[in-house]
Amino acid sequence: MAFAASPAHASPSEVEVRAARQLFADAEKDEDGARWADALAKLRRVAQVKLTAGIHYHLALCEEHLGHLAAALDDYTAADGQARAENAQDVLRLVGKRLADLGPRVPRLSIRLVPPVADASVALDGAPLLPALFGTALPVDPGEHRVEATAPDRPSTIRTVTMHERDVTVVDLQLPRPAPAPVAAAPAQARPVGEPASSPASPPPALPPESSEAPPGPSRTGAVLVTAGALVLGGAGIGAFLAGGSAHTRAVSRCAQIVSTSPSACNSLKNGVRAWDFTAAGAWLGAAAAGTVAVILWARPSSSTASAQLVFFPDAVVLRGAF
Repeated sequence: MAFAASPAHASPSEVEVRAARQLFADAEKDEDGARWADALAKLRRVAQVKLTAGIHYHLALCEEHLGHLAAALDDYTAADGQARAENAQDVLRLVGKRLADLGPRVPRLSIRLVPPVADASVALDGAPLLPALFGTALPVDPGEHRVEATAPDRPSTIRTVTMHERDVTVVDLQLPRPAPAPVAAAPAQARPVGEPASSPASPPPALPPESSEAPPGPSRTGAVLVTAGALVLGGAGIGAFLAGGSAHTRAVSRCAQIVSTSPSACNSLKNGVRAWDFTAAGAWLGAAAAGTVAVILWARPSSSTASAQLVFFPDAVVLRGAF
């Protein structure tokens, strides 16, 4: 059956045909003994002499038992197509059932570039794939497969995927962006004649220090000082008033002890009390005047140029500045 039809190419010699028939018979014995690898090796030698639909079928049968499901699917499909073309009914009856059983068992692997990259190349187990097959479900054998994507000026991306029977897997590969081009170093300046090669380079010019001084804000120095003066004068007036009260109490007590008929006998005591009263009144008047000025200064828009300074001398305290 395997030698019933042959493709249209140069016919082998009688010696070659006899040798191929003997190899095919030996391969059938290996198949009967489940020595699938030995049978496959002999069938491949037979295929070099005469590749018929029957030989395709037996190649696929051995590959299926060895776990090479993708190759077996290819050979079963080739056997079916060739048998239909040659009307080899015996082969068609055998291959139809094998195709129906094997098709769903073959793992399918889709490889995609995300995002797509121009001039990219993809290899499956070292064999390059056509760009038209990117994203297509490819039949593969069960087991581990190596997928690699490369593109000019980009690092390659490698993935390893393990497939089992009936698996349908999609592998997305992402190629890294091109590495930035190195920045060329500035050419060294020519050294003046006579200058030693080891002369240290002049340090770069120092940048002016950043000013940490905050911008001048609105000044209230005058208002603060006048307000302080008003408070001091007010406090002095209160102190003088209290001192005058104490002096008045003492004067009344002492005046009662003076034995004299003169109407001015207690005038000296009265003058001390009056002095304290005048002092308190003057301090209060000064405090009122300073308070009025302070209110005016606080109400007036401030000026950023106003400044004041207290200067202490051994015999005086001087306030100077501009308001």
